[in-house]
Amino acid sequence: LLDESYEIEEINDLPVEEQVRIRVQNAASRELNYLNDLLDELRNVEGGTIHGDPKITSLLNYLEGVDNNSKVIVFSRYTDTLQGIIKAFESTRSLSNKIGIGFYTGSEVWIRNTDGKKITVTKKVLRQCLEQGQIAAIFCSDAASEGLNLQAANKLVNIDVPWNPGRLDRKST
Repeated sequence: LLDESYEIEEINDLPVEEQVRIRVQNAASRELNYLNDLLDELRNVEGGTIHGDPKITSLLNYLEGVDNNSKVIVFSRYTDTLQGIIKAFESTRSLSNKIGIGFYTGSEVWIRNTDGKKITVTKKVLRQCLEQGQIAAIFCSDAASEGLNLQAANKLVNIDVPWNPGRLDRKST
């Protein structure tokens, strides 16, 4: 791992400042290689694991069979999970060009039509878009259970089932 232009014995014969420079340079090079390997792993997590997640894969396969006449609500307790689902959805061109979707969390409400335009809307408009068939699915967090009447939906997908069976029972009724 030492500078290839020097043999170990030659380095010991160099002035101390030069020895330090070479050793620091080699340590920095090893650190840079380590960081690049770590970045590669992170890229795989960001781009690969979401698609490799069986729940996400099953959801995307299910959504392949719906059209804008379908009315699907996809719940997740975690907004990060929803963001990952949206990213996976958008990377599936055959799907993202086929159906419109909505997104609802406590801080964000928007729709995206099949043309890819993302439009910020109100909760009421989001619900109307689902009822009128302008969008086929709404991806939402637990915030939707508090302020969005989604009776127009005919399918419910709960991505992360709660540990407490009582919470699951309340969601399904």
